[in-house]
Amino acid sequence: PFPNHQVHVLGPDLRPVPPGVPGEIHIGGPGLARGYLGKPALTAQRFIPDPFATQPGARLYRTGDRARFQPDGTLTYLGRTDNQIQIRGFRVEPAEIENTLQKHPDIHEAVVIARQDAHAVTGLVAYVVAEPDTEVAEVREHCARRLPDYMVPAVIVPLGEMPLSANGKIDRRALPAPEDAQLGGGTPYAPAETPVQTVVTDIWREVLDVERVGIHDDFFALGGHSLLALRLTSQLQEAFGGDISLALLYRARTPAALAAELERPARRDWPSSLIPLRPGGSRPPLFCVHPRNGTVFSFTGLARALTDDRPVYGVQARSLDPAREPHTDVGEMAAAYVEDVLRVRPEGPYLLCGYSLGGLVAYEMARQLHALGHEVARLILLDARPDLDSDGLTVERLDAMDDVDILVREFAEHLPVTEERLRALSPEERLPHVLRQAELTGALPGYAEAAGVPAEYLDLDAMANYVRIACAHTRAALTYRPSPYAGPALLLRCADPAEPEGTDPGWGWAALVKGGLVVRTTPGEHLTLLDKPHVLTLAERIQEYLAEESGNR
Repeated sequence: PFPNHQVHVLGPDLRPVPPGVPGEIHIGGPGLARGYLGKPALTAQRFIPDPFATQPGARLYRTGDRARFQPDGTLTYLGRTDNQIQIRGFRVEPAEIENTLQKHPDIHEAVVIARQDAHAVTGLVAYVVAEPDTEVAEVREHCARRLPDYMVPAVIVPLGEMPLSANGKIDRRALPAPEDAQLGGGTPYAPAETPVQTVVTDIWREVLDVERVGIHDDFFALGGHSLLALRLTSQLQEAFGGDISLALLYRARTPAALAAELERPARRDWPSSLIPLRPGGSRPPLFCVHPRNGTVFSFTGLARALTDDRPVYGVQARSLDPAREPHTDVGEMAAAYVEDVLRVRPEGPYLLCGYSLGGLVAYEMARQLHALGHEVARLILLDARPDLDSDGLTVERLDAMDDVDILVREFAEHLPVTEERLRALSPEERLPHVLRQAELTGALPGYAEAAGVPAEYLDLDAMANYVRIACAHTRAALTYRPSPYAGPALLLRCADPAEPEGTDPGWGWAALVKGGLVVRTTPGEHLTLLDKPHVLTLAERIQEYLAEESGNR
């Protein structure tokens, strides 16, 4: 800023947000204007008392611009606050989605707005003026390849022309409500033919809040998302009994396919740890092992970016079910996952991939499969170290921690949560306090992503389960001592400018991987390498490595 001027990034409570957390830019100093000429109400809204100044009457100007401070003190601009839409706990800029839509060669105009369904869940609706033969499903895929999942419109409505106001601008209030046929993404309607299909389509209609569901409609193309998927599986369990997991819904996305699964006597044979992120394809599948939070949602972008003929399965923690205890030993965790993989694919070759802590588990799975006489053609380690980068944390220190120590370690980096404040609260008040602070500072989406659940589903139970799983998996990583592995491996790691000169680029893996280690860097940082746009380059690196394996066969 100019001399004697200050720039603050503040949360809704006018407190500074930590580095990396978005907030609104406020400017203070003697160069501020007096206000808006002839607009006292707007002046009072934008020019507020400066809580940081010692000079009486000092003011701050609320710019309406969003930004975050980086750890090095630089400021990253994130857009305007007044045009944002809140979707599943994330702040969304409609203009960014509109720009993406308009890059489609068949789309001439695009407008994105938010609408609420009967369950008060806000979803994105895109209105497009496109060429007559443009497929809605193809437009949605165009968005899905370029935007985070929460920014992909749930509904895309083709229009002949945009409604205009008297001054020639698009009249957003005149945009029509979506119709059921448009929600289906162009799939021809086919009614239920069996009693089970009838029950399934009835439940889908209620959960998705649409008047008509055909047996070939895709749940996610109808606007379904993670939160609605949880509601759907809950209602299906009430109707049919037994354990109906998210894995089943990802594998059978239409009422016809789901009804067929429910009618099978052995429907529970599919392991709950395996999530079909993209089940179709003729090539050997890629099994992707979860990071510390136990979930596999971080792999959805990678699954989309890989070639269509490559099936991709996520390996998630069994302890996402709160009734099951989390693994605290990498060897035991890997053995359980190997058993599940062998149940669905008894013969190799096997392709394994692990992100962060999942890299340790995938490595151990490769060792165990090799010891059983199976072929592991490819092992891919995504920014994973053979020893946990734990900032000096040891098993002994972990065992000595109480709930306050754990909450501070998990959340204090991005939240104004102090040990003194938490210890002043009763045990029952501590986790709710952390959750409230996350909401106030805009950090909720980040913690939802860390926990691997949708932001609107990050309640106290989900938060508590995340802490339980994270602690157990941290213990597993701290106690794991990898033994040598006879096969080859690829380490895809992020570049670290702060890494001391002379650091082993393979982080010690080369001494363990006896079949040859390939090390390549990939864009992004540890927490963003699986996000767009970095995941596109990551997918290219993986496809090149897998293609080498195919060429040698």
